[in-house]
This record gives sequence, structure tokens and C-alpha cells, in this order.
Amino acid sequence: MIAIRGNHDDWFDEFCQTGRHPADWEYGGLATVQSYLGQGGGKRPFVPGGYSLTYILNPEDIPKKHRDFFSKIQPYFIDDDGRCFVHAGFNRFFRFMDQHPSTYYWDRELWAAAWEWQRSSRLYPHEPPFKIKTQFKEIYLGHTSTTNWNVTVPMQGVNVFNLDTGAGGRGKLTIMEVETKKFWQSDLVTKLYEMNFLRTN
Repeated sequence: MIAIRGNHDDWFDEFCQTGRHPADWEYGGLATVQSYLGQGGGKRPFVPGGYSLTYILNPEDIPKKHRDFFSKIQPYFIDDDGRCFVHAGFNRFFRFMDQHPSTYYWDRELWAAAWEWQRSSRLYPHEPPFKIKTQFKEIYLGHTSTTNWNVTVPMQGVNVFNLDTGAGGRGKLTIMEVETKKFWQSDLVTKLYEMNFLRTN
């Protein structure tokens, strides 16, 4: 398995390294805190909300093998066939290798531009080619859910494939076999974790 670092992984690794919880880590982080506190016997109180999380969960509460795993996750992977796997995207107007790692975890512009080009090229067949500084055979990413377009399956814009079908919200988790483009999906996460959604909504 080759793990690709995303924004949440980066937040968690930052916490493991420094003990500080990034401001937005609470998005999805509360369940993580509860889980790790439970592993330790759950004796310390769980106090949700803002930076109070800092005082109830410490890096030492995280097993070393977990901390080691998160510290070694790669920012991207390029296979021998020229396919690029990256969590969010990158700035298509600059060389891929020259970009700050946070771009790979946060960028939404690549997907938005690729999808817009795909859409407009259907209407205007003589649309100029999609510009991208570093060429890849295919690009696979997530981070920006297809549910923003009311789509629940993977989407393709030019040679960019978006596999984020909303598992971080109310959608499904998707995996794809990149050679054939066959994909499989979980049930809706609201069904898989129904009790959690009932508690928080």
C-alpha cells in the first residue's frame, strides 16, 4: 500500500509532532480524539470544542506505530506509467515538483478547471487544449466531493479523475481499479454510521 497524504493526515501528523491541534482539525477530529481516549481506558474527560482538545489528548496517547505511519505518508505518487496520484491537486501552471507540499493537500483549482474545460469542450468543440505545465498520463485525486455537482460516482475532466464521492460527508467511499476504470462503492456513510449522524445532527 502507498498512502497519500491529505489535509487531515497533515493535521494529525502536525498534532503528533507538536501536540498542537490545528484550528480546523476538529472537523473529523472529534471522533479521532474519542477513539484514542477510549484506547487508553477512557478515564480522562472528553471535552469537545476548539482548543480544549489540546488538553485531553496528547501525542503520547497515539501508539508509536500510528505516529510513524503518519510521518511517512507521501505527498503524492507517480507510477511507472506516468499516472499521478495526489490528494487534492496542484497548480497546473507551475512545474509539479516545484510546488509547496501543502498545495497537494489543499488545491481545488485543478479539478475545477479540468471539469469546466470538459464541460465547455462539449459545447465548443474547438476549445484550446487544456493547459498543464507538467504532463501526466492520468491524474487521480479527491478532496473536492463530486456531490458538489450532484454526482455520486467518480467524475472525469480531461485526464483528471475525481474519486471523492462524499465519504467525508453524506456520500460514499469509492475505490477504482485504474487500468479498467471499474469502481466499487460503499453504502452511504449515513447508513454505515447511522448512530453517529443521529447524535451530531
